[in-house]
This record gives sequence, C-alpha cells and structure tokens, in this order.
Amino acid sequence: LINPRLIPMACTPLALAAQKADPACVAALIQARAQVDQHVDNSGVTALFFACLTGADDCASLLIHASASVQCPSQHHSGPLSASCRGGHAKCAELLLDASASANDRDLAGWYPGFTPLHHACNWSRNRDDHGYFSQTDRDKPAYAGHEDCVRLLVAARAVLNRRDQYDGGLGLVGGTPLHWAAASGHVGIVRALVE
Repeated sequence: LINPRLIPMACTPLALAAQKADPACVAALIQARAQVDQHVDNSGVTALFFACLTGADDCASLLIHASASVQCPSQHHSGPLSASCRGGHAKCAELLLDASASANDRDLAGWYPGFTPLHHACNWSRNRDDHGYFSQTDRDKPAYAGHEDCVRLLVAARAVLNRRDQYDGGLGLVGGTPLHWAAASGHVGIVRALVE
C-alpha cells in the first residue's frame, strides 16, 4: 500500500512527498516502513534524489537518517549529491557529504556523461538570458550563491578538480574540467574557489 508506483509516472508516495518538500508526509511514510531506496522508475531515481534536486534538506535529512543510500546513482541521471549541486542546494550537499557520499561519483550515461558533482555545480551556476546568451547582470544574484557554496564543500571534501567529462553542452567543451565550466559561466567566485 505505501510503496506502489504510479503509472506512467512510476513515482512512489515517498518520492512524491520528497519532491514536494513535505517533511511531515515523508516522516509518516518512513514510520509506516516505506522503502527509502525504492526506485521511482527504471532509471533508478529515488526519493532522496528528488529531495536533493528540489533542495528539501529537511526531507533529505529524514531519508538519510532512515538509511537511504547516499551512493545511489541512477542509470540515466545523477546521484543525489550531483542533484543537490546542480540546484545549488548546499545544505543538502553538506548532509550527503557528512553521510559519506563520494564527491567524485561520475554520471555514467544520460545527459551529462562523465560529470561529477563538481561539474554540475560549476555548469549550472551559469545564467542565460532569453536568447541563450550568458547574462552579464545576473551572475552574482543570490540564487547562484548556493553553487559557489557547493563548490567550496566539494573542494573541502577532496573532489578531483581536473577530472574531464564527455559532455559537449553546446559550448565545444568535450573533455571539460569543472574549471572550464566555471570559466564558461563567468562566475568569478567559483573560479576562485577552484584555483585557490
């Protein structure tokens, strides 16, 4: 009853509660013995991935304390740490790193092959205007501060700084390192965090 998946969405009630950042619902489902690592579909995404992707650190904390796997990379997506870094959710990233998540996991397939959590934090820090160009005015908005915080957490966790990816991203950066992506984003704070 508590672990069925919706078709075609294939989401479990726990994954939906985590995605909606509802800690009371997540806690109730965990108490009812919901399977915390049940994949929501064939890709391998879990409730913890959704909590981290949306920045629901209270839900992520509940799931981690219920023994959800922090090293649960999905088949076509990233693991929870990459998801939190992609969104600039430093509190979720800190929770995962404190629970022994690897700062050096790589996306094996999917949209960002070879990306590590550090690549995600550097790549997604960029901001584009309505025409796809990098915005000169929005680079230092508070929404992007979380990405720099994630980068600093990953550097402190001994993330490999010069690991190359296999992703083009439309910028001709196949084989790019996190520093390449940070430079392409124009986020000076992230560049400094990587070279200090």
